[in-house]
Amino acid sequence: GSTMESESPEVRWLGRVPYLKTLLLQRRMRARLLAGVGEECLLLVEHPPVVTLGRRAGPEDLSLPVASLRRRGVGVYRIERGGRATWHGPGQLVGYPILSLTQRRIGSASFVSWLSTWLQERLGELGVDARYSEEAPGLWAPGGKIAALGLHTHRGVTLHGFSLNLDPSLDWLDWLDPCGLGERGVTSVSREGGGAPSVVALARRFQALGFPVPKGSSHKPRV
Repeated sequence: GSTMESESPEVRWLGRVPYLKTLLLQRRMRARLLAGVGEECLLLVEHPPVVTLGRRAGPEDLSLPVASLRRRGVGVYRIERGGRATWHGPGQLVGYPILSLTQRRIGSASFVSWLSTWLQERLGELGVDARYSEEAPGLWAPGGKIAALGLHTHRGVTLHGFSLNLDPSLDWLDWLDPCGLGERGVTSVSREGGGAPSVVALARRFQALGFPVPKGSSHKPRV
């Protein structure tokens, strides 16, 4: 039937953590899940300024050379998720769901659809009306993209995740064309006139709410 069970993994707030440290932690947690000894988890963090380049990112996504970004203290990492260039930094809440979709018996498209709806509801609670777009995966408010989604699934376990702009400085748009958006722009909860909580306050709210990821039904459908 269409009624899906759900089961919430632990939601952990790690504070402000460098990107690379979180990436290595995600990979370790994924390895443990695949070995059958780990627990599922939603990691919540805030990163110091960093640019991540997905599989479709090219030099045209950055208007400054990587070396000058690094001189400004901005980390640059090429990673295995789909998509193009994404910025993370202060004022943005980043979530990394480490889940076994295989064990939950849900496909990655169903999970992305559930996650985008869940984030849309959270933004609604902050007074922002956002809509999911498939061609530029993420949530869009009237003023532009407010949340980015970029998942990578390896042997049924998810890595990477979502980022939600609360009140980041948007100066970085001068040297990055995020996700190849061009003129369509990026926005934040504060820019959209919503009540932007601090990153830690929203992380605590997510912990209190739980993260009720759906589970598929265990019996095979009749053919």
